[in-house]
Amino acid sequence: MGTHTMVGCITFKQMTKRKTKTRYAKNYKCCNCKEQAVCFWPIIDPDIPSNPYCRKCVDAAKMRVLKRMCKLNKKYVSKS
Repeated sequence: MGTHTMVGCITFKQMTKRKTKTRYAKNYKCCNCKEQAVCFWPIIDPDIPSNPYCRKCVDAAKMRVLKRMCKLNKKYVSKS
């Protein structure tokens, strides 16, 4: 495979040359309540922007997503 192994849309060689800055949640404030952030969420795909959240707000956001998913699943369950 060598140095030209594909990782996503760029080669490994290009990826190692790229100078990226690492972002830390501790350097940001929560996007909802402006408290100290502890993590970025959602971390699904590198192309989807993730926002900084404090622990309380990220837990609430996760619960909202789970509730929506459960409602959708109940909608599509057959009634046989």
